[in-house]
Amino acid sequence: FAGLHIDPRVIGQKNSLVQGDHIRRKNGCIVNTGAKLSRDEIRRRVAENKELYELTEEEWMAIELPLPEDPQLLLEAKKAEKVRLELELKNVQRQIAMLRKSGKKNAETDSVDSPKTEQDDDDREDFIEDQPLGKRARIEA
Repeated sequence: FAGLHIDPRVIGQKNSLVQGDHIRRKNGCIVNTGAKLSRDEIRRRVAENKELYELTEEEWMAIELPLPEDPQLLLEAKKAEKVRLELELKNVQRQIAMLRKSGKKNAETDSVDSPKTEQDDDDREDFIEDQPLGKRARIEA
């Protein structure tokens, strides 16, 4: 603030040592410690703080702040991820329904003690072939 290039950790350490009933803090920082300052008093304090706490030009010029990502791109990426996850959810729900359906059929056929047929393997392969490319759920026989 006020055109100063300071290390906030130094000021934070100094302010954390200040205690008392007259001190009010907001988010750990001292606020509202007195009346409104005159312009001359503000200039005097800025000069004093510049002398005491300002970093050298080499130090503050070497600091590189990360650029924030474009919010529109982030939003579009989140929407695409949501669509992908919704499709994956529908795919998994469909697989569960098919497994439950085949489980009921297997329960009926197990009571007759019929052995597993090659048709069951063919159905499973057809089911896997119908799945979209990418992450495919592994179906155990």
